[in-house]
Amino acid sequence: MTNLLEKLKQNGSTAMTLPSSTNKTSSNASRDDDDDVSSKASSFQDEESGTGMLGDDSEPREVIGLRETKIVNCSKMLIVIIVSVLAAAAGIYTFSYVRHQESTTYQTSFDVVVQEISSTVQLRSRSVMDNLETVSVSLTTQAKQANTQWPFALFPDFQVQGLLSNQITGAATLTLHPIVSRDDRPAWENFTVEHHDWLLRAHRYDDHVHPELYQAASDDSSSSSSSKRNQGWNDTGITPFIWMYNNDEERRRVESTEADTYFPAWQRAPAEDYLPTTNLDFATHQGDFAPVIADMMQHDHPVVTAADAGGDSYLTKNYKEGRIKLGGAPRSYLLQPVYDNLQWNRQMVAFLSAFLGWERFFEGALPEAETEPVFLVLDGTCGNQSMTFLVSGVSVVFLGDDDLHDPRFDLMEQTVTFDQLGGSNATCRYSARIYPSKDWAEVYFSDNAMVYAVLVITCFLITTVLFGIYDFAVQRRQRKVMEAANKTSAIVSSLFPSNVRERLMQELKPSQDDLKLMQPRNKRSSTKDPSVFRSSASKRDSLGGSMNRRGSADSGPLSVITSEAIFGSKPIADLFPATTIMFADMVGFTAWASTRDPTQVFTLLETIYHAFDCIAKHRKIFKVETVGDCYVAVAGLPVPRKDHAVAMARFSSDCLGRMDELTQQLEKSLGPDTADLGLRIGLHSGPVTAGVLRGEKGRFQLFGDAMNTASRLETTGMRGKIQLSSETADLLVAAGKAKWVLPRADPVMAKGKGELQTFWLRLYVPSAGSIKSLGLGLLEDNSEIESIDGDMIADASSRSMRNMLAPADENSKTQRLVEYNVDILAKLLHQIVVHRTSHPPKMATRNQRKNLKAREGPVLDEVKDILALPQFDAKIFKNSIDPDSVSISPRVHQQLKLYVTKIAELYRPNSFHNFEHASHVTQSVSKLLGRIINPADVRNRSGKQHQIAAQFHDHTFGITSDPLTHFACVLSALIHDVDHPGVSNTVLVNENDPIAVKYNQKSVAEQNSVVLSWEILMQRDFDDLRACIYCNEDEFARFRAVIVNIVLATDIMDKELGALRRARWEKAFSAEGSGSGKGNTARKSLTSMENEDALTDVNRKATIVLEHLIQASDVAHTMQHWHVFSKWNERLFHEMYGAFLDGRLEKDPSEGWYQGEIGFFDFYIIPLAKKLETCGVFGVSSDEYLNYAQQNRSEWVAKGEDIVLSYLASYETSDDQSK
Repeated sequence: MTNLLEKLKQNGSTAMTLPSSTNKTSSNASRDDDDDVSSKASSFQDEESGTGMLGDDSEPREVIGLRETKIVNCSKMLIVIIVSVLAAAAGIYTFSYVRHQESTTYQTSFDVVVQEISSTVQLRSRSVMDNLETVSVSLTTQAKQANTQWPFALFPDFQVQGLLSNQITGAATLTLHPIVSRDDRPAWENFTVEHHDWLLRAHRYDDHVHPELYQAASDDSSSSSSSKRNQGWNDTGITPFIWMYNNDEERRRVESTEADTYFPAWQRAPAEDYLPTTNLDFATHQGDFAPVIADMMQHDHPVVTAADAGGDSYLTKNYKEGRIKLGGAPRSYLLQPVYDNLQWNRQMVAFLSAFLGWERFFEGALPEAETEPVFLVLDGTCGNQSMTFLVSGVSVVFLGDDDLHDPRFDLMEQTVTFDQLGGSNATCRYSARIYPSKDWAEVYFSDNAMVYAVLVITCFLITTVLFGIYDFAVQRRQRKVMEAANKTSAIVSSLFPSNVRERLMQELKPSQDDLKLMQPRNKRSSTKDPSVFRSSASKRDSLGGSMNRRGSADSGPLSVITSEAIFGSKPIADLFPATTIMFADMVGFTAWASTRDPTQVFTLLETIYHAFDCIAKHRKIFKVETVGDCYVAVAGLPVPRKDHAVAMARFSSDCLGRMDELTQQLEKSLGPDTADLGLRIGLHSGPVTAGVLRGEKGRFQLFGDAMNTASRLETTGMRGKIQLSSETADLLVAAGKAKWVLPRADPVMAKGKGELQTFWLRLYVPSAGSIKSLGLGLLEDNSEIESIDGDMIADASSRSMRNMLAPADENSKTQRLVEYNVDILAKLLHQIVVHRTSHPPKMATRNQRKNLKAREGPVLDEVKDILALPQFDAKIFKNSIDPDSVSISPRVHQQLKLYVTKIAELYRPNSFHNFEHASHVTQSVSKLLGRIINPADVRNRSGKQHQIAAQFHDHTFGITSDPLTHFACVLSALIHDVDHPGVSNTVLVNENDPIAVKYNQKSVAEQNSVVLSWEILMQRDFDDLRACIYCNEDEFARFRAVIVNIVLATDIMDKELGALRRARWEKAFSAEGSGSGKGNTARKSLTSMENEDALTDVNRKATIVLEHLIQASDVAHTMQHWHVFSKWNERLFHEMYGAFLDGRLEKDPSEGWYQGEIGFFDFYIIPLAKKLETCGVFGVSSDEYLNYAQQNRSEWVAKGEDIVLSYLASYETSDDQSK
């Protein structure tokens, strides 16, 4: 439409400026229409004639059309050529890429197969050697104990040992060969005849225990003793002399030739009655056996003989004739020395020969699903042997001698060595070459590459066709528009005089508002020039959509998706050549966070990172970002600075010290192990690219190799240390801070970087006056720090600078744990006061409260089958007040702290059952209770709030509706192991301990904890605390009942209590019980209950939930992060192992610890976690606990045996240190 208006304007102006007497003006007007038209074409004879105008316009339009058409056609041809080239290139690339991917997968899969075969070969080789060595050591030990003089040794249990060894190694036979000298030969031959009865006993053992291991040929079973004598045997079945085989067809025996040493076969498993080889000289068995034996005796190591697949071996011949069922695969003898003693001056007195089939090493090397075969060529140095196997899945097929693999796969050759068999200096050494087979390769190579290439080319062709169709439609539309424009121009020129046409054109001229809309935002040219107007409009149209939508590009063919087109300006980025980057990561954070609520996790992160931000502001360091628990900062940008390395060194040191301060302070509110968190820091200096990455949630970011290097330095660093790259260290030295730099002892291997030489940043202890009063403990930039006792370098276990200056009582972990528990209990007391203030109950007088006492008799008798919890009270909910308007008195808070301190003092310094563990249990109880929805949390919900609150009360069985119950649960967790003796109740009962007698041998430790804790609470020092906890007899009774039930629930070994708990569970949560089932889908609203049975059922469920809550919390470390589990499991082991060493435990706990933990997971922990889920009130915590329990069990199964050994080692180390 724009082009049409321009044409009309030009034509109208020309017609209106053509007076008959002025040819010059006419000529100029004509040139305005088209510069290529000659001056004579502008001469008109009649002012009102439209014929002259049409004639003048027709030629320029044709010229322009031809020129533009030519340009368009050339462009189309160029586009077609480019598309064709791109199609070909894309097809070739697709084909190459797919083929490359197939080749990569093929090579990778083959590498995996080779690795599996190699692993199997090494494992089985080691297994065979270990087994034979075990038998050798056993024979040496037996001979030593029996004072046997070699070679005259007879082992009664050799048959048992040999057959068991054969089952493990897969050997066909195991034979003992004493070394007999020439002088001992006569005595030896007499010895063998005199002790021939071992053979009869061996036969009876074989027939009775392992009859399947051999089968005698029928013709041999009927052989007469005379025929045996004809072959050199006597009536005992033993050849009475050392003999050799003459290899004739009759298999006759002849007396062995004279030699200095003989190696007769003696005892063998299985025993021989059809193939007596006793006294066969092994050195003469085959021609290549003598060098192998000499090699074994010279180098004193096991050796292996040449492989025999063709039947040259005497044993193989007889086996293949049906006397023993064996395959046709190659077999060798593996010779293991036997010594006269196990000392360094031992002498070889015999050797064992195991007759092994080579297929044993390859069977089952591949998964059963790996059906396509691979070739395995076994090479031996003895006689340059080569034998080929076909390995397919778990089966192995021997193809024959020589190298029979497919030569097309020579380039894929990979070698596996039998390093465990013999040694590198052995006479016979073996290796295996592995090649793919044709069938195996066909699995990975297909026609997909060609198919995909054709598809890509087809897509390009289709795109070209569609482009042609689109172009045809555009050309068709353009022709119609031009025809309409020409007709309109001719009509206007022929119908209207010049003055009328001028007015018409003026009306058709766009208004100023339209021109403003059509012009670009930055008006750089006048709209009188049509070409400028068109280019500006085109530019606006091509960019406007992208700029207006900020990120969504136009779909038109002329749109260009660039950063400038999307955002309206060039990217904001720059290169900073001199910077120092810090990566700081919290060590132990993941395990710590697994035991905390999300709010506690963010409390820690926000507190520490805020402190780091303040230090960064003071040091003029730029904070880049935080990724998880990693803090990233940089010095040297956005404002460059020469001292960036020094500034970052000071900043990182401040962060390290501040981290120690804050974690110790936060332990009082965030719980145990918070002070154990540390910081691992890496610094690197180098250039980075920095800028704003625009888009959704755009932010300032750094890119470059320097970032990667700094990250690697952090990951390879150590807790409490600052690791520097060589670049940063050089800058510090150049800045005169060489005393800050200490080279790391060993280079580190960094991922993607290789071996790096790094340095530690030295930390010095500041004087008290050098600490700046900023509330952050920062040092002035120009402050000098004096070292104490030389260079004190912070490491994983060193205290921070501030800790070394702080008073000892502030650093007491027990004191911090006391503060933590006081903080939790104080908050619960505050809830009790708020609850009581909302609806004041009947208050007991001071004297009445003094008379409130627990019942006489054992605590165990107070355990209730069902705890009676209060029902939902709508008045309390409606009248509830602002919690911030109520506070507990300072006296109550002081008494609470004193009480918790006394409880902490009652805990013994056990490794596991100590105050720290009690705090850990308290933390877990508080976390689980926090996951139960409190009806008071629904105040901001819409609708009838008290009805919603009642529903939540019913959903949680009223547990969290009563703050007193909540307080009692947490307090029970704190006191449940008070005065724990470090051994189980069973040990106390067996020792007849006084407290076991006192509590009638039942739940001894648990009852003792309740009694001691309760006696302290009843002291006069805690009158105000008790008055705050309970105010009448009902609250006292409920408080006492909850504590007794929960603490006694931690005794999971008492059979009677366990049976009662199981019965309650079945009645409350089984499908046959109340019908509630998982998730509490069948709960009834307590507000609509009119019978006591329904209320009893809900209280029963509440009782069960509370008991399982404390049980899960008592072993919460098993259902938390692996590091948490490993830490507490080691402490429990140390406690029990110490009791064993003290004689209080009869059995060494290390012997069954591995299996015991697995059983504990299977039969207690995992079922308990599933019960938490069934209770349906703990939200995501039940799934979290179950997942951690299953993960920890899997980890323990994989690593537990080695971990138990590490527990033993750590106990011995700690014991030595304590001494």
